[in-house]
Amino acid sequence: MSNDIPSKSPSRRVPWICLLLAVLTVGTFYPVLRCGFVNWDDMEHVARNPDMNPPTFHALERYWAKPYFGLWAPVTYSAWLATAAVAHGNPAVFHALNLAVHVAAVVLVFLIVRRLVPGIWPAAVGAAVFAVHPIQVEAIAWVSGLRDVLSGALAVLAIWMYLRATESTGPPRTWRCLAATAVFALALLSKPTAVVTPLMLAIILGRRWRSSARWLAAWVIMAAAISVIAFFAQPSSDVYRPPIWARPLVALDALSFYLRKLLLPAHLVIDYGRSPDWLMSHPAAWWPAGVVAAILVALTLYRQKIPRMARAAAIGICALLPVLGLVPFNFQYYSTVADRYAYLAMLGVALGVAAVIAAIPRWTWPFTAIIVAALGAASNRQTRLWQDTASLCDHTLTTNPGSVAALRILTFEARTHGQWPLALQYNDRALQTKPNDPLLIFDRANTLRAAGRLAAAAQAYFQALRLRPHDPQFRNNYAVLLAQQGNDAEAAAQFAEVLRQAPDYAEARANWATYLARHGNRDQALAEFRRALADDPGCAAAVRGIKALEGKSEIRNSNDESNPKSQ
Repeated sequence: MSNDIPSKSPSRRVPWICLLLAVLTVGTFYPVLRCGFVNWDDMEHVARNPDMNPPTFHALERYWAKPYFGLWAPVTYSAWLATAAVAHGNPAVFHALNLAVHVAAVVLVFLIVRRLVPGIWPAAVGAAVFAVHPIQVEAIAWVSGLRDVLSGALAVLAIWMYLRATESTGPPRTWRCLAATAVFALALLSKPTAVVTPLMLAIILGRRWRSSARWLAAWVIMAAAISVIAFFAQPSSDVYRPPIWARPLVALDALSFYLRKLLLPAHLVIDYGRSPDWLMSHPAAWWPAGVVAAILVALTLYRQKIPRMARAAAIGICALLPVLGLVPFNFQYYSTVADRYAYLAMLGVALGVAAVIAAIPRWTWPFTAIIVAALGAASNRQTRLWQDTASLCDHTLTTNPGSVAALRILTFEARTHGQWPLALQYNDRALQTKPNDPLLIFDRANTLRAAGRLAAAAQAYFQALRLRPHDPQFRNNYAVLLAQQGNDAEAAAQFAEVLRQAPDYAEARANWATYLARHGNRDQALAEFRRALADDPGCAAAVRGIKALEGKSEIRNSNDESNPKSQ
């Protein structure tokens, strides 16, 4: 790879190109402003999250103090809280936030790529591909995709700030490096996948990384700390764990998938079903991994002849490292690959495109405008699929009929509207994809219970617990059902076990308190409700219970539904 980063003098065209890129991005993605929330994380994080309706400083403190839904991303939740304060439940405001952050990222990518390739127009084309490629739609059109967009934008901002700090000869300006480090910290706190930023920066710096070793070491230490927190905050209990020897195969398969979607961005959905267990049971699908391995070998052998392309590939692969399956993560329950995971990796794609444009004759450049326009048109159409939950799931099932994610979402939607037979049909289809899966059996139990089929629900809960006996959510709902059936002794035993397994599980403690209150133990119930509220000030069941004991409303159990989520 090249030893030095080209120094770029100011150009009068830069502000105009930045403006043009912003207009292109907004013109491509403006339909997101008419999209609503979808029942795929959006409800739990924003639309039905009591912390957002209305937002409070206590909620802000809580998101900074501990993980939420298995993810510690306090900067993202702070952004959502601030947006909720002015949005008043309007999804267009949240979508506008995603789009605005993406526009900023596009401009930053252009400024970075401009430093790495000769010519301002190749850099502009590379940034334009980053801006409008259809693989970016999921992160931008999905309210919950802010985690990827914000962490990616802050990561590229940190890289750009550091490059600017080291532009001049002599020692880098300490205050600028400190500012870049602070921005990198914000990226880590937006989503932990930003841990790869120091390695990406080292690749960009090339041999000059040695002069920045002290700062890079500091960034690596910060990344390691966040990685440890993420490891403990986000257990991957639902994920099939392939043997160690097979994980490089999973990673190469994921890389082959992203390469195919970059070259032919069609049939983009929320769940591709390429989970590790699916891959291991389909050896015929392994050959693309071999093609990618050959490409990587060729790039390594010829890296001196094509330094910019080798650097671009290294940046892209590096950005994907946390989500290639080398270390299991929760979304692998559905699929190792997802469009949103490619957001930061598209910096490498932008650099690769710019390198190609800089190397080809100028008379061919107008054809790149046609390609960018085609990508933008495809993205514009793709954004419309995110207008509501039904259109998103219908499109996903058209491409992947066995999508467990889409079928779980539709199961929950049907259950919410009291359509029990339809919910069970969707659940049956999901079980065809993942037979005897404890989470899908748990979904079935919740549906049967909601439909009033208590005996069948009890059998399903028991089956789910037999497959996964240490899941407190499963046991909580089973205990509630037993109490509903009048099986007091067994219900009390199940509540005791769930609180032993998860003492800070506020929902279960509130249900236990409800059980105590209904059996006349008012004082103990009130104490348990207050403890649940101390563990989770947003626990609605505890608030209702305290009000009920004070004679202000009816006391009732809370059923933890385990909504389908991206994890």
